Amino acid sequence: MVEGQERPLPQQFPAPGKYPWLLYRHGKGYNDLTFCTISPSGPGKSERKRIPELIDKTVVYCSEDGWLVLADIETKWTYSIWNPATSQCFDLPRLKSKLLFFDSFLSSPPTDPGCLVMLFVAKAPIILYCRPGDQEWTEFNYGESLKAQTSTTKDSRENFLCQPVSCNGRIYATSARIFCLMRINLDKKSNTICGISLLNQQRPPWYHFHSVLVNLWLVGSGDELFSVHSCYGSLDFCDTLTIEINKFNFPSNLWEKVTSLNGRTLFLGEHYSFSCPGPVASSDSDSDMEEAGRGSCIYFTDRFDATLYSYKIEDESITTHLPCPDLPKPWLLFPTWIMPVQRSERHTTTKEDEEMLPQENNVEVNNSGVEIIEEEGRLCDLPPDMLAMVCGNLSFVDYMNFRCLNSVCASTVRMKSNSLPRPFLIFSNRDKGVYEIVESRLQGKHSVTVPEAIEDHTIRYAKDGWLLLDKRNSVALFNLYTKEIIRFPDTPRERYTSFVFTSLPSSAGCFVFASLGVDKEVCFHHFKMGEQEWRQVGFGQADIKFQPGFSSPLLHGGTFYYLSKDGILGGLKLEAETDNDIMEMEEDGNAEVEDGNYVMEWRINLDLERPCKNFRRAYLVECDENLLSVFEGRRGNRVWIRVYKLINDEQNWQEMNSLGNYSLYLSRYSSIAHLEESPDMANRIYFPRFYQGGLLYYSLSTKKYHSVGSDDLLDNFFGTTMYNDCAWVDPRRR
Repeated sequence: MVEGQERPLPQQFPAPGKYPWLLYRHGKGYNDLTFCTISPSGPGKSERKRIPELIDKTVVYCSEDGWLVLADIETKWTYSIWNPATSQCFDLPRLKSKLLFFDSFLSSPPTDPGCLVMLFVAKAPIILYCRPGDQEWTEFNYGESLKAQTSTTKDSRENFLCQPVSCNGRIYATSARIFCLMRINLDKKSNTICGISLLNQQRPPWYHFHSVLVNLWLVGSGDELFSVHSCYGSLDFCDTLTIEINKFNFPSNLWEKVTSLNGRTLFLGEHYSFSCPGPVASSDSDSDMEEAGRGSCIYFTDRFDATLYSYKIEDESITTHLPCPDLPKPWLLFPTWIMPVQRSERHTTTKEDEEMLPQENNVEVNNSGVEIIEEEGRLCDLPPDMLAMVCGNLSFVDYMNFRCLNSVCASTVRMKSNSLPRPFLIFSNRDKGVYEIVESRLQGKHSVTVPEAIEDHTIRYAKDGWLLLDKRNSVALFNLYTKEIIRFPDTPRERYTSFVFTSLPSSAGCFVFASLGVDKEVCFHHFKMGEQEWRQVGFGQADIKFQPGFSSPLLHGGTFYYLSKDGILGGLKLEAETDNDIMEMEEDGNAEVEDGNYVMEWRINLDLERPCKNFRRAYLVECDENLLSVFEGRRGNRVWIRVYKLINDEQNWQEMNSLGNYSLYLSRYSSIAHLEESPDMANRIYFPRFYQGGLLYYSLSTKKYHSVGSDDLLDNFFGTTMYNDCAWVDPRRR
């Protein structure tokens, strides 16, 4: 075959655009192709093709110029470069030995004299590279250089380079086992790889990561280099819990956390990724203005199904999409991103553009859109009984804001004892520096300013009006009502699976527990109010491995219950060591230990069979003095929910088909049950998800998903937006 020969195609690729296509392979031999268009507004239309050049070949790399590096599916020894727009193709030398390649890279278009094709060998410090027209591959072994520069003791088979990207005209990569950023140096005269250089071996600031499985992507965007880390949970580690983005500061050689991508959209793939700038935000077109506002997001796919997710960095939400609902089976795992060759000219938002953007109106409005004109002193002049009457008709968030107006309102206004305010969801919006609050019966969000001292902390637990927050080794408690902040000594570890505290932090008998699981040992760090440091206790489990799950523990009947990621129930009991020490269980279920002598007992009931063995998320909640477990799983495109009650002295789980007059409010960091005043509002399970602006809930009566303000009935989470770092708060308990 002549190098660079053009090969006519019976069917062309879909029309090019500004953003990549998402390519699914399916059918016999996975040679049928479905292309789905993507934009900041979400998935668009899809087209099915069968392209001869891609028959029995897989795309291992796609450059931002649209050139594809293809590998033969059968042999994996034959590689080629192909341009879908011009049909130009370059055959590469046949590999002489069987090697497993982790990543591939194309330094520039093959028509460029300096073009190099690189294959990164898995489990070996080797890069094979060649130039279009070469007769054989050249081997570059970087093992000794990598070991000397990183001072690592790991086996070179585990410490190999991957995730190659181009940024600012240079090539960068990271290692597979120890996080370090390396530059791959090229000799431009001989057009060869001449070495590698260590730029940074410091891990980026992973504030959120509480999982043993963390994935990494490097993404180059012009002269800026980003790292994206995702934390996985659930039984099969396929559920994305949170995402962190960092940008490399080249002058200081340090990673810096970012809270905005400035309109960029990142597309993360299994072996390579793309960055696309947003459209001009100052465009006169309303559609372009709307599209620009949807930038600063990250698209990634599910490794086990055809689901597509988009992560919005400003409020840390994850939206679930199904780009191709009628995708034929069987289809190949890991869909591929393909960049169109003739995409539109890149747009960037300049400082002049930003100045032309419409400025926000700082006039405060209420939920009805009515302007609030503040006239100091008018409210304070009202009689206390009239203030109480006004307060009794407010929503809970408005009630909180009302009390914060001044000391008079705070001291005279109290919530009616006969009113039963409903739980509300709280999550952080780091971009705005506020906590967003959503009441379960209403649409729309309310904002509460986050104190500067804790604005970069993450919600990890909520109880009795207190939020437990953490940032690496730093742990603090924040009272939503009084704005009081309680700080703790630094924790021994940076990463914990869950936190919980026993009683009101103002109590001297309050304990804070942080849990993590290592192999067959369950480890707890705990802190007692009044002490100076955290203590550690570990419990070995010779018979069973217990890896704490990713939902909050529950204090029930004097025992802290934990669900493992496999659905196994474990219990930590805190008891007095002598008769002089007192363990008190209060009416509200809190526990207090007086004095300092106490013992802890950890146990797993091996006779208690797991109620579910294949699920994505699990929760524990106390309802009507019973311990309930709730499991969420997927079967095809349907998301099922099952509820179980612990009976017979912890010997059995009994499935429940009704919650009676209760509703459940579930999240990773707090789950509560609420006795509803109206039967129409009962028998529901609320999630930290939104559909068309309203909270999503599952009805045990209809076996369907509903949302506040919508008549749609759903069987799954497609089209919904989820918040992970959030908690439910019961306003009755404070």
